[in-house]
Amino acid sequence: MLAPDGVNSDLGAIAIRDEVICPELKDRQILLWHVPAPLADSNEPLDYPTLYLYCDRMDNRLERKFRAFSGPIFIVAEVRFSAPSFEELEQRTNQYVEAVTSVLGRHLGKWTDSVAFNGAYEVQFQPVEAGGVGFLQRAEIAVELQAHA
Repeated sequence: MLAPDGVNSDLGAIAIRDEVICPELKDRQILLWHVPAPLADSNEPLDYPTLYLYCDRMDNRLERKFRAFSGPIFIVAEVRFSAPSFEELEQRTNQYVEAVTSVLGRHLGKWTDSVAFNGAYEVQFQPVEAGGVGFLQRAEIAVELQAHA
């Protein structure tokens, strides 16, 4: 996600287009956790925005013979943005979602010898809640990968 053609590259382009400042994500803002927002806020001092990456589920459908695993793997990239007011919250969350989906759009096809991405994803925006530096908006980008091992 932080590669030269990753999220920060897209955030820079979005910032220019929208004439706003989109803070770049740093390593400490990309977390490999599947943890609810209230628990994350109470456990670690977080630096928003954050991007959580995790596996939601794996379905071993045994689609290929003689493979231990063959089927879809569902991963999630969850954008979390926090702001003291509602005004910027939705716009900023949308900008970070746009950056993540743009990266996905550039990485269609084979990711490894056993994992491929066909380009399909689903975005779910969660209701605004108290959290972070006032209010918190979450958006989950669910991606289905095809895998066999």
